[in-house]
Amino acid sequence: HDLTNGGRTSFLNRSPIHVDKMLTPGHFFTAYIVSDFFVPNAKDYVWQIFIFSNLVDLDHLLGMLRIFMMSHTDRKNVTIDNIVDWCRTSIHEPIGMLILMALLGTLWLSGIKSPLIPLAAIGIVVHYIVDFLTVHTRPFDPIDRTMVILFCDTVKRRFWVELVWTVIAGILFLLAYYI
Repeated sequence: HDLTNGGRTSFLNRSPIHVDKMLTPGHFFTAYIVSDFFVPNAKDYVWQIFIFSNLVDLDHLLGMLRIFMMSHTDRKNVTIDNIVDWCRTSIHEPIGMLILMALLGTLWLSGIKSPLIPLAAIGIVVHYIVDFLTVHTRPFDPIDRTMVILFCDTVKRRFWVELVWTVIAGILFLLAYYI
């Protein structure tokens, strides 16, 4: 179940496609915890924090649709490289984060002082950090498309890292929200 095999064997044969969806609440919980430190009344913006912390993942939809439309036989040949190619655009990597931060910074500096701007920035930055620590990324895309996998080089390890991350972040979220 090695994810670092250069994409030679099918990823989908070993891992249900929903493995990485555990991070959807994990992104939110982590972004809320960070937002609670920096934005007064973060509790009033729970839905916005959820949206901002997961907005970057919208680029997954076309790739997931492509995989969904495949025959079972074709799906057996899908590799981790295919999934990264189809489901992660450059906007999902640090260059995308820089572009989005420049856009948010421009809005802020132009006089729009809404708390939604720092909440969006926190959600986006936290999303990138969580992804970099827990999934396969291409941090220098589009210049260098080398895939980097820090801790989750097997499907099993990825599952456990995402599960533990989400549970711990969820507990900390509950403490931050209710205390």
